[in-house]
Amino acid sequence: MDIRKRGDKYADLVGLTTKGKITQYGWTITDVAKAIGSGQATVSRWLNPGDPQLPVRALCKICEAIGATPQEVAQEAYEWLNRDFGKPSKRDDATDFPAPNLYALSDAEAEAQTDFSALAADDRTPENDRDIPHAD
Repeated sequence: MDIRKRGDKYADLVGLTTKGKITQYGWTITDVAKAIGSGQATVSRWLNPGDPQLPVRALCKICEAIGATPQEVAQEAYEWLNRDFGKPSKRDDATDFPAPNLYALSDAEAEAQTDFSALAADDRTPENDRDIPHAD
């Protein structure tokens, strides 16, 4: 299974694992939806395979509401993925992608890229605010 498909399958399994945890901890989707301030239909869609996938912020809220942890959900889902679909081979289908172009900036280059002094409101001159519309 290629990396993209594994990622999608993992996201589905995180939702299904979360759904199982909800039941395991004695909650219902309705109870969880109320506890996290979301609609029942929304929570149900997140937990079932497909789109929309369960947002990380929602996973955290759900886990904290029911007494589980996001780590245990993520780990169980990943174990499920590896058990049912095998472990990933290194750089499975990513060999056609170029390696990132990594290089270090000198201190002067890094400082030049983070110098925002020309953007300060009290530092505007006709030379550095030409893109700001003026009323004539």
